[in-house]
Amino acid sequence: MAQIDISALQELDERFQQVYEALPQERAALHRRIGEAVQGELGERIASSLDDSSGKVRSWQRVHLGSKGGYAAIRPAGTKDSPPGKSGPDGPGAITTYLERGHRIRPPKGGKGYRPRIRVGRAAGRGFYQGTQDAARAIALREAQAWGDEIARKLEGKV
Repeated sequence: MAQIDISALQELDERFQQVYEALPQERAALHRRIGEAVQGELGERIASSLDDSSGKVRSWQRVHLGSKGGYAAIRPAGTKDSPPGKSGPDGPGAITTYLERGHRIRPPKGGKGYRPRIRVGRAAGRGFYQGTQDAARAIALREAQAWGDEIARKLEGKV
């Protein structure tokens, strides 16, 4: 009578269990890597669209991870998780928004015969967050593919 060896199936089941148990931590690490890469891309966009030689606006951008590591977002300091004294109309979050989307310009208050040089009512936004979206998608796809390959290697027993 022929015997069936199921030790390979048991070994595969153990690998599945190990991958499954490590999944939340690895997912959080994946989102951290994606967030840091997108933050670097955003810093390059800010540097190219503003005269930010001191790096002040770039230093305000922070990677924020979801509570369970399910997503990463880049936010200016002074939003949701802001320290005291760093919010309001002059805070980093507000200034970043003004630069990103544009802002209204105060109308001139000249006297009789005054002709203002500025003929627009609004300063144009720089759109560095908007311009980073395509690069963020590419970064996320690349990192997700690498993570999938890593999981496949673990299931194959090569790691």
